[in-house]
Amino acid sequence: MKKEIIILFVLILHLCSWSQKTIKTSIPCDDKVLFKTHGRWLTAHGGLLDLGSEHLGFNKTQVKEVTTRMDAVHQLMLKIYPQPMAIDAEWHHTIGYGTFGEQVKFVKNSQGILNIEAVKVKPVARFGYVCGFFRYYCNPNNSNEIWPGSPGETGTWLHVFANNIEPAAGIPRTGDPDYPGDLAAVFTIGGYPMRLRHSLNKNLGEFELLSIENYKTRYLIVHRKGMLPYIPVTRKQYLDHCIPYITNWWNNSIKSIEQMPVRTLEEQEAEKKHTLAKMEKDFAGNPQGLKSAVDYYLAGYKTEQQTRDEQKEKATGEKEAALKRYQDELEQTTKDGLLDAPAIVPSFFNPLLENTTIFVDEKEGSMVVIENPDYMRKDLPKYVPQFFVVTWVWNEWKPQEDIAKLIEEKLPLDKLQAMLDQ
Repeated sequence: MKKEIIILFVLILHLCSWSQKTIKTSIPCDDKVLFKTHGRWLTAHGGLLDLGSEHLGFNKTQVKEVTTRMDAVHQLMLKIYPQPMAIDAEWHHTIGYGTFGEQVKFVKNSQGILNIEAVKVKPVARFGYVCGFFRYYCNPNNSNEIWPGSPGETGTWLHVFANNIEPAAGIPRTGDPDYPGDLAAVFTIGGYPMRLRHSLNKNLGEFELLSIENYKTRYLIVHRKGMLPYIPVTRKQYLDHCIPYITNWWNNSIKSIEQMPVRTLEEQEAEKKHTLAKMEKDFAGNPQGLKSAVDYYLAGYKTEQQTRDEQKEKATGEKEAALKRYQDELEQTTKDGLLDAPAIVPSFFNPLLENTTIFVDEKEGSMVVIENPDYMRKDLPKYVPQFFVVTWVWNEWKPQEDIAKLIEEKLPLDKLQAMLDQ
């Protein structure tokens, strides 16, 4: 299978090469040759991918204000990486509609499903700088040719998002979507939806470098000095929401089991007699086989009422065990004086699992947060960046790994911070 994937990948690259000029080499191409080959800075989408500026009510002048600010971000990248090597660096800006710091309420639709609605809409302009880094390849059919990176595919990207915290702190998915009414119990603090901020990798001065375990991805929130665009949810707040959430979830599960339709005992007994009669017919002349079949059937036989009662008993036990874990954690957290400590949970967590550690270290899990409703200044135009989320991801190939390292070590965060509110 691996061989077929490689062949398909090479074929795709070959097809892409029809639309681009190859680079001739005087010596056979290999990684050493590629590493010394100058790449290009290229512009995609004419420099701007407009994802909805009209929903912001922006005119051309306001869109220009956005691109001017993000051009400054591009210039920072050019300064730390002026000459791509073995890479085509292809960039563009984006602009679209977003919201920040909204309280929400849950409203039932005509099907009885709870939908989230904003109490008061707080629109913001979400815009950004996007750059993909496309590696060069040796032509497998001609050792003296190099295929440029663009057009092509890549897993190495830099994004600088303005006024959008979602890349670094997304909405968690917990519970069962069949019980949407219960989500309100765990997903909001004071009406503000909970989010999971990625794990702390290390501190870079006053900024937090975030990551996801086993993923070659980094996240960094560039914020105003002394003010974060998010507020950590405390352990007490988290536990106070999880306990009723778990109670409601299991109560609904148990209620569903109790309401499972079952046939009457008379109907089930008639089916049982019919099954036994069929066995006698099937094993006619084989008394030993008949006895084995009947014994096996009767040993496992249960009425639908018995099965339902066993399922209810099991669910009740699981509910009690799940609640005990959280109640014990609340008691221990109280004893340790950590009620006001940030709630940091496993990155891929479910409060219904009995054997999952509830709280972990900041470098092991995700911090539960809400958007800071006081962060966004109302006196600034929507096209002004008030915080950035910088993310980068890379492939396992030296020039692309070098770019990731360069971004982490050389991207001037102080200059990005100086662009805020301007």
